[in-house]
Amino acid sequence: MAFKLQYQMESPQKFSYEMKKVLKCYYDLDVSPCSFDFFHFLMAAELNRIHRKCDEIALIFVSGANCGYRNDRIRTHEQNDMFFKNVLWQGPHLLESCKSILWIDRESEIINFDKDSDLIFPRGYRLEAPNQNLDYAALGIVTAFVRREKPAFLVAPNYARGFVKQFLENFSKKKIITLTTRELSREENGTRTINFREWEKFFDSLNKDQYQVLVIRDTSSAFLPNKLFEDIPEINVASTHLHFRMALYDSAFLNFFKNNGPLAPAFYSKANCVWFNEFDDDICALSRAWYEVNYGMNEGSSFPMTTKNKILFWGKENQSRIASCIDKMNDIYNSGESLSLNDFSSHKNFLYSINASIRYTFFNIRHGALPEDIALFQLLRVMVSKGHIQMDDPLKMLAESKEIQIPNETLNQIANYDRMQSGSAF
Repeated sequence: MAFKLQYQMESPQKFSYEMKKVLKCYYDLDVSPCSFDFFHFLMAAELNRIHRKCDEIALIFVSGANCGYRNDRIRTHEQNDMFFKNVLWQGPHLLESCKSILWIDRESEIINFDKDSDLIFPRGYRLEAPNQNLDYAALGIVTAFVRREKPAFLVAPNYARGFVKQFLENFSKKKIITLTTRELSREENGTRTINFREWEKFFDSLNKDQYQVLVIRDTSSAFLPNKLFEDIPEINVASTHLHFRMALYDSAFLNFFKNNGPLAPAFYSKANCVWFNEFDDDICALSRAWYEVNYGMNEGSSFPMTTKNKILFWGKENQSRIASCIDKMNDIYNSGESLSLNDFSSHKNFLYSINASIRYTFFNIRHGALPEDIALFQLLRVMVSKGHIQMDDPLKMLAESKEIQIPNETLNQIANYDRMQSGSAF
């Protein structure tokens, strides 16, 4: 039987006994990692909740076979357990629509699982046979980006924002700049490691009366005796407390990252962020192929479903590039479009994103079609008619696919959805 470990509700005075339409979102730790990729899943779940006009989300963690987690060649059980309790369990509190969080045991819950419910995410999820989770790899985010959906945001809880407000009173109303570092021993080639000398030069160049730099170190290094930069405060509580970290990002003038985990929730928030990134084909998750297949990205692209105050700076950081981001962020703020959705950077970025969205939609549609699938197909037809892309009819691709078997009733369902919506995808 499910054990409800926690219930989140910041405004108890708004509680009512009216029936709520709840989307049950399963993060299955047998097929999903204990990593910051969880936030791609969480944002995809929120967009799915909006599609289905649900009132709230119930986030359900399902224990994996390996002492609660999946078999993992990168992390030990102790590291997975620490990460789950410190990040994944706290993460849903950043999503205002998530009202309940559960941890369940697979074997004891199979008998109670409502496999016929339409209000399940990911689509087609089954406790007894969890399928591949494409949503932690951000394919659902890419598909929403192709459809140009309205962005959703992660928000730190009120208590954390209050703590950060008190904390920042120590810095005399200076503009806060944060630097979040990655310090893992397995990073042998340094692609995701900061260039210490260039950051020192940038820090030295700042007007100390106007700006205050704060360093947020890797969680595993938060309490080491030696500081990274001699005169720069290190905020240990932000390294170990997700809600404080997110509230600090939101209160800062500018937040800098290399390619590290915490940038995922930060880039889904309203905070002003800069991410210095470069490809590294020796590391799977940094390779050109990974970015193309999972994120629809090429060099120069923005991250999908992020807003204009999220700058992805391609190439190595140096003092002048870092400093230029201050003026860039000021320009974005003055434009009044900070929270407008980023654009596709190139035709190649657009094509890669379409390929990723088709892969994601075809994977999901095996378990039934939804109106957002038809919205994608109709968009693709418009793009074909205008000569922006060249591709076969989506329904024809589905019907003729040898890799994905689509039941005839689903093909009929697609046609019915199409008739209910304006235009025709087929």
